[in-house]
Amino acid sequence: MRHIIIIIGLLSFIFLSCYSDERDIYVVEVFEPGSQLYGSASAKKLNVTWEASARIEPYWKDCDDYLFVEMNTFNEVGSRRESLGFHGFQYKVGSYEIVSDVQKASINQRMIIDCLYSRLEADGDAVLATYRPNLSEENSFNIVSVDTVQNIIRGNFNIFLSLNLTTSDEVPDSLNFLEGV
Repeated sequence: MRHIIIIIGLLSFIFLSCYSDERDIYVVEVFEPGSQLYGSASAKKLNVTWEASARIEPYWKDCDDYLFVEMNTFNEVGSRRESLGFHGFQYKVGSYEIVSDVQKASINQRMIIDCLYSRLEADGDAVLATYRPNLSEENSFNIVSVDTVQNIIRGNFNIFLSLNLTTSDEVPDSLNFLEGV
């Protein structure tokens, strides 16, 4: 009887040590950047080259003081698949603190911004997952130059994200976009 308990214990240990969460084996999806008419962005998404279209618009309607940049990728038929946005920065050179609460970011007396990443499906309007900044990591968003004549803003970013909401078990618990420009 004692040998049976030891064998069951050993088999349980072997079975559990072989178990792997499927999210640990996430294959990075690569989508098309879409039109680069208004701007472009690139980064390393989980160490895989990521390219996206980019556009900058006022953060609030009829308010040019604060801006947001939205970076999108698309599937082969043109449906949006990813959206990475930084919200609430100003039209000036500087470094911004990234927060995960849009309400804190909208009180932008200091250099504070919000970030949200969405993974989309269907024809681009169904949310598969959303991610928010992991504030225990070293996140950065910097505006390095502003051309007021041509309305061009250049910057860089590094963002570590944690899963916020999802409708799928097939998305990773965390993402990062590094060396972003």
